[in-house]
Amino acid sequence: MTWTVSKLLQWSQLYLAEKGIEESRLQVEYLLAHVLAKKRLSLYLESDRVLNETELAAFKTLLQRRSQKEPLQYILGTHLFMDLNLKVGPGVFIPRFETEVLVENVLEAFQKREMKTARILELGIGTGAISLAIAKKYPDMAIVGVDVSAEALKYAKENIGLHACSQIELRQGDLFSSIEPHEKFDVIISNPPYLAEPLWASLKDEVKLHEPKEALFSGEEGLDCILKIIETSRYYLKPEGMLFVEFSPEQRDQIEAVFKKDTFFTMWKFVRDYEHRDRLFIAERGKT
Repeated sequence: MTWTVSKLLQWSQLYLAEKGIEESRLQVEYLLAHVLAKKRLSLYLESDRVLNETELAAFKTLLQRRSQKEPLQYILGTHLFMDLNLKVGPGVFIPRFETEVLVENVLEAFQKREMKTARILELGIGTGAISLAIAKKYPDMAIVGVDVSAEALKYAKENIGLHACSQIELRQGDLFSSIEPHEKFDVIISNPPYLAEPLWASLKDEVKLHEPKEALFSGEEGLDCILKIIETSRYYLKPEGMLFVEFSPEQRDQIEAVFKKDTFFTMWKFVRDYEHRDRLFIAERGKT
């Protein structure tokens, strides 16, 4: 059978839809564009083009992977975050769109304080998305990025090289375990694991079957990592230092209760995401 671009898109769209893949048309467009090394929309300028056997075999392999619910980003090997093209793949958490809110608020704080240089710690650096987005805007910031996963650090290292951000230092460790007691930071940021364990069954297969569980879950209520960060950051924040942490909207009340009992942070506030859900807290240490 002769397969044109148009015919292949139509057939594979139905195939993925039958497998329960959402936005199946868009998915197959990205897969075919990847195989043909074309921009997605340019496929429609070549709708009558006939694919050769090599191209068909390559597309079939990718289509099969997607039908098994492997994330599109893993298959393509890249993901766009705040205009940064990042290398991603099995074993590393795929940065989410809502995390851009965290980056935007960090950049806004730097602007308000007129900070050009600072020492920053990112806990759970993953692909490096957050630190890279900051480093591209503020190249004189010194950033330490920590992750417990060697696989995640492999991707972070590759992305740091890809975007020429040598001011980011990588360390392997769980939260603060690789940070020396004497080290102090102006800013600590984190998009930690914050899903509650009971949510496991309700997740999409793309997440449940493929993304690293340790990057997603943190105890029965999803708060284990967040509470450790709040408690331990006091030992590493400089006076007037800032803490930025992403969380799940339903956790706001529990987090707020912690801050109300804690006198270390003299100011805290919650920030909503693009869908008007509580998504980020910012806490500041006092001057002493």
